[in-house]
Amino acid sequence: MKKLLLASVVALSFAPTAHATDVSLSLTDPLIGHWCLIKGDDQVTDSYKRGAWDCDNNLAITHDGYHHYARHEQACSFTRVRPLMSRDGYGYATRAECDRDGEGPKNIQNVEFRIVGGLLKYTMTSLCSVVGKDMPDGFLNLRAGPGVKYDVKARLITGDELASVNAERKGKWIRVKVLRLGIVGWLDEKYTDGSEHDCSADAMAESQ
Repeated sequence: MKKLLLASVVALSFAPTAHATDVSLSLTDPLIGHWCLIKGDDQVTDSYKRGAWDCDNNLAITHDGYHHYARHEQACSFTRVRPLMSRDGYGYATRAECDRDGEGPKNIQNVEFRIVGGLLKYTMTSLCSVVGKDMPDGFLNLRAGPGVKYDVKARLITGDELASVNAERKGKWIRVKVLRLGIVGWLDEKYTDGSEHDCSADAMAESQ
């Protein structure tokens, strides 16, 4: 029993400190600080390590946003911060208003920040849809593979935001990441809103 309680305390001590409605991080959050780009894992995810402010491709994270120092300076202010529910790392799904070089209109970015093995994983999520209203059972099954024979990973509800994963599909089944849960799976496309759209616009309005 003592070992179980100790494990629970340790797990809680590393849990994200923001809440679902937060628009900023805790002032002592582990994400805060300077991060230096070391490699791009794929088309949407980059890896960073802790570093000095003057390293190449510096990413500076503060409690209320982040700042890219690369080819163009880009300053972003958080408008929403949600803890990621995942076993493979500590982090948040965020939305932020960003401007580049202090010029032009602001744009909205949807970024996942996750610390895995001491490295920061920075993932852009852009193309989205939402779970629709027309579900016969009142929920939508997210499955481990493209078909009803695969195990159910989660039950989704109307309005859940879905990010496309590499535009992967098999027939009527599409592979998505559920932004609220931070998990990837497959679902029948006919139960979504029927269109992929930028998270910065329609999906943002849908979720607020």
